[in-house]
Amino acid sequence: MLTMSDENRDVTPGGGFAETLKVVLPLAAMQLVYAANSIWERFLLSQRGCAALQASLSASMVSVMFVCLLSAAIGYTSVYVAQFHGAERGRDAVRAFAQGVWLSVLSIPLLVLLAFAAFALVDVAAHAPEVAAGEKAYIAIYVPGGFFTILSGVLAGLLTGQGRTGWVSVCGVVGVLVNIALSPIFIDGWGLVPAMGNAGAAIAGVISLASIAALQGAAVCRDALVRAHGRDGALRPDFPLMWKILRTGAFNGMTAFASCVAFTVFTLVLGRFDALGAGSANVVFAVNNLFYCVMCALSDGVCIVSGRRHGANDTEAVRRTVRTGVFLCLGLLAAVYCVLLPLSDVVADVFLPQDAEFTAEAWRASVRMLFLIMLVREVGEGIGMVFEGALRGVGDVRFVMGAKLGCDICLWMPAVLAVAAFHRSLLALWWTMPAFFAVLSTVLFLRFRSGAWIRRRLSA
Repeated sequence: MLTMSDENRDVTPGGGFAETLKVVLPLAAMQLVYAANSIWERFLLSQRGCAALQASLSASMVSVMFVCLLSAAIGYTSVYVAQFHGAERGRDAVRAFAQGVWLSVLSIPLLVLLAFAAFALVDVAAHAPEVAAGEKAYIAIYVPGGFFTILSGVLAGLLTGQGRTGWVSVCGVVGVLVNIALSPIFIDGWGLVPAMGNAGAAIAGVISLASIAALQGAAVCRDALVRAHGRDGALRPDFPLMWKILRTGAFNGMTAFASCVAFTVFTLVLGRFDALGAGSANVVFAVNNLFYCVMCALSDGVCIVSGRRHGANDTEAVRRTVRTGVFLCLGLLAAVYCVLLPLSDVVADVFLPQDAEFTAEAWRASVRMLFLIMLVREVGEGIGMVFEGALRGVGDVRFVMGAKLGCDICLWMPAVLAVAAFHRSLLALWWTMPAFFAVLSTVLFLRFRSGAWIRRRLSA
């Protein structure tokens, strides 16, 4: 009986730089293209004025918040695949993957309901009418289209769980290039296509996600494990396993949801400040996304390698993978901001809204200050994401959820709301982020160091 093909068999011993980079680099390349696309989208919307630019940040965060609840939960199948692959249990890996596909299909009606919940949240935020209209137009399209995000995560999970990240990256790059090409057509209009602003940005994004899922699906259909075990019933619905994956993944979903809720509250409060503060924040977030996206790739890579090595009972390799992740995080942070900080004024000028009521110098000063705060924030956030990835990979998702919920809901959100209610300082609002991530990263580090995760295993 086939357990794994020679093509997919891991021959790199012990984790560390070689194995981690083999997984992380293709994922990072894909994420960088995603970040570049976000910058491109923000640039196009900035040409339509401050309202469109403001709406893009809050709308995208609200949409991601609801979609990630399901995508993170169902996408946890990648950890099952990684651990089963490490244990050379090929059929169980395919079984777990198949249940993720079935769960993706079942998520469609729930996504439609979540879109209406997102509308209600926008109403509560009480933004300016033109901003709220742009937010709702984006949400109405992007949240139901989140099905392709969920499905793509499951498909990619089978490939990355086996260490096959190269094709995943190719799919992502092609999909984002589609988005880059379509965004100006749907945002600004072209030929028979009318200008749709924020709604157009969402349409281009959904088409891009659909193309990524289609390409990944083609690769999965040719996968050796799927072709071998698909014939013996491994692809059929297995409701006990489906429930087990969903129950375990729910902790991962709630973790992602808590982070998104807290950050969404932050952006919604931010949207109540003047156009200078909210607009410059949008630019900084879009550019900073270059670092954040790579850190997501690093966290996912650490998760995959840790899960695979944990499945093979190689605890020391898990620890080496984490040390590698922290080193890569700090090196990347230094490289990105050594380039970004000197060019902050140039970046600010590129995104200066056409209908701005403030001076160019005030705009540059705001962007410059926010980049400095983000640098402090990213030290804590980046290191925390490495430890979070490792704990997710070994199956310690309950603790991760508890830590994130506790820090997000009980620490950061109250701080943000307190600043909004009593201090009304944009600078104070921004400094809540570095403080929050410093606490969270410390908690996750102490958990990993304790070794409480060593005996945790996922089962089929």
